[in-house]
Amino acid sequence: MTELPISTDEARNYLKEGGVGVAEMILRQVLAKDPTNATAFRMLGNIARVAGESYWAAEYMRRAGEPVNESEAAIPAFSGDKYLLIKAWGNGFCSDLDSVLGHLLLAEMTGRIPVVHWGRNSLFGIDPEKDAFRLYFEPPSSVTIDDLIGKGYDFFPPKWGDANLRKENVNKIAGDWSRLPPLVYFNRSERVAVADVYAGIVSLVPWIRPGHAMIGKSVAEAYRYLIDKYLRPLPDIQSEIDLFAAANFRDRPVIAAHVRGSDKYREDPQLAQKNAVYPQVISQFSAGQWFPRVFLLTDSTIVRDDFQARYGPGLIMTDSVRTATAQGVHLQGLADRRRLGVDVVKDIYLAARCDQFVGLGSSNVTCMVYHMKNWAPEARVIIGPVMTQMLNPYLYMSHNQLERFLPPELMGRLRERERAEREGMKA
Repeated sequence: MTELPISTDEARNYLKEGGVGVAEMILRQVLAKDPTNATAFRMLGNIARVAGESYWAAEYMRRAGEPVNESEAAIPAFSGDKYLLIKAWGNGFCSDLDSVLGHLLLAEMTGRIPVVHWGRNSLFGIDPEKDAFRLYFEPPSSVTIDDLIGKGYDFFPPKWGDANLRKENVNKIAGDWSRLPPLVYFNRSERVAVADVYAGIVSLVPWIRPGHAMIGKSVAEAYRYLIDKYLRPLPDIQSEIDLFAAANFRDRPVIAAHVRGSDKYREDPQLAQKNAVYPQVISQFSAGQWFPRVFLLTDSTIVRDDFQARYGPGLIMTDSVRTATAQGVHLQGLADRRRLGVDVVKDIYLAARCDQFVGLGSSNVTCMVYHMKNWAPEARVIIGPVMTQMLNPYLYMSHNQLERFLPPELMGRLRERERAEREGMKA
């Protein structure tokens, strides 16, 4: 992959092409390297002004050394019942869950009632007409997608309306109103906003206004706030978590290890080298113990067998669906889709009850466990950077823009996915 240039000139080029989300992320990376860059602050101030964020427009212009009319630096008041419909991102379970958390923060920041609906494109649903999120968690509000249809509401973006609100992948990857960044949802007047593309908490935290509980807080603190407030596993899942922990976590300490296999080898060419680090980390965690107790989270039977040979009776695992192939279990067409989702929910909540944790930073499951608990620095090792704490401007690039950076193989896979989504809309 060609590296994305980080400069105010590059940000300006994306703004000219309408890529406001990409430009904003580039500018934030410019400021991470040069915290006094007046040009970057000035450009962010203009972006904030267009988005209707008068408070941040004034703040950024002030940091750029520009004169500011303090009377214009108001924080907008929320009025009326507005809604944010949060659709499934359509990927792995924790990737979709992470996107929901980002959009829940967006709903709070924009004064909207959140309505989660994992529809036909969710890989973890049973009935395509029903919300798959409710198979695992209590909904964040009592409002459903049906409450938004046939009421005469207006919608943003305008690709949505009463007639297609239950459809999925409507220009999500390419086409008009595709790949929208979270900031374009700020201060919209429409009654219903519809979010169908991933929204990272890391991209929203800088926009939090005074008066919100997370103003000035870190990305990790925002994650824990949202997880504690909104993620409530259904009673049957919570009961399974509690019973498993009571039966298996009595003898302490317990080391949680999340190890990826299957399709992750295609995404990360260095996965084998990273996975080879786990025994060393576990050995460091368990210094002084003859038989360390290791709670293993993995999608791979190969990894499971390796850990079984290493840790024998000290190994703890849930009875999860795993594979020996290079295809993710969520992509194998298994009939019991809820089982796959429940496996993930149980594993991440159980891992958060362990004393120490080691995981892969490029995995959404590891990132979720990392954010579910305020781990002491000496109690966790993340191999590689925590992916969900990194800005990802590629999410909001058009295909033409992506072709400048992605290798042909990845572009081919992206176009194939776009084709599949178009065909799915016709079905």
